[in-house]
Amino acid sequence: MTQQLLTTRTLMNRIYKDLCGFEIPSEDNQRVKKSKGSPVYGEIRHAALNKLLAFLKLDKKDVFYDLGSGVGKVVIHTALTTLVKKSVGVELSLLRYKEASVAFGRACEYEPLLKSKITLLHKDLMSVDLSEATVIYVCSTAFSIKFMKEVSKRLAQFTHPFRLVSLQELPDEKHFRLLKILRLDMSWMRSTPVHIYERRSASSHA
Repeated sequence: MTQQLLTTRTLMNRIYKDLCGFEIPSEDNQRVKKSKGSPVYGEIRHAALNKLLAFLKLDKKDVFYDLGSGVGKVVIHTALTTLVKKSVGVELSLLRYKEASVAFGRACEYEPLLKSKITLLHKDLMSVDLSEATVIYVCSTAFSIKFMKEVSKRLAQFTHPFRLVSLQELPDEKHFRLLKILRLDMSWMRSTPVHIYERRSASSHA
């Protein structure tokens, strides 16, 4: 880091001093609902994210994806504090994507190396290519059971090894193996169950 005297918390507070993804315009709401997702917004707490990243132990071979990345806090925090090769945010709300882009620009002013580590995509999580992902994070708390089934089916299409972090238990675990349940603080509730899975190999569920 070029700003050694700044803690990550202080740096993130500066980057996001006037950015907030909790309220979005009606056209964004409709866009998200049309995709069958949820426009409801929430965030993992700073210290909780540190605990999650400590468990994941991301290294230079990892490509991290946040599906429904909002204003990009998890994406930027991950790029700042881990050795991850790439940190990618996927967000359907145009306003949240734009605010994430502003935050990304500010983050690069503090740490120029982030330009090559972070990618922000204004796309639907149900259509984005995840073939290079080694870790996928999805803040799925507000997803309906029906949509969670569709998400599980979509993720199961990718057969390469990866870990999945979901804030909701998968309705169908045939293609995934539960590794751990962490209890982490979120903006809406303390000690929220966070399910960490790994993609099963084809031979293990054949």
